Amino acid sequence: MRIGFAVNSDCNSQLIHTIFENTRYFIGDVLLFCENKGKSLLNYNMPTFSIEDSFYFVSSPLVSTNIKTAESILKNGSKSEKYLYLYDLEWYFKNDFKYNDFEKIYRNEQLKIIVENDEHADIFKKCWNREPCAVIPEIDLNKIYRLYYGHTKSN
Repeated sequence: MRIGFAVNSDCNSQLIHTIFENTRYFIGDVLLFCENKGKSLLNYNMPTFSIEDSFYFVSSPLVSTNIKTAESILKNGSKSEKYLYLYDLEWYFKNDFKYNDFEKIYRNEQLKIIVENDEHADIFKKCWNREPCAVIPEIDLNKIYRLYYGHTKSN
């Protein structure tokens, strides 16, 4: 069992910390694919690769964590099942918000959308006219993997 996460950076952030904390409850391996590799002050002890290497990541879920990493995993042609985990409402906080950039990602059927909570699901549905495939709080790795396994098993 493996899950790959596409992130902006492997440096310290709440997102990376949450992923790392949840690895304690996940039986499989968690890999990070980073847009920008940095110098972390903490040793998260997770295999870390360049985002371009996610092309070789197959037969496991590949979860992007923002619009930029979602765009990267869509472009690279990986055969993995692709997800976008909306940890926050990214478009709401953007100063240089461009509707078309977000729309082409959020409406892309190759990406299955996972949201953090019911409130985010409601807002996402209203803004983007698309239903998230799941509500999974706190980046629960086991629930993400079960979502993947259930989806691929039925296909």
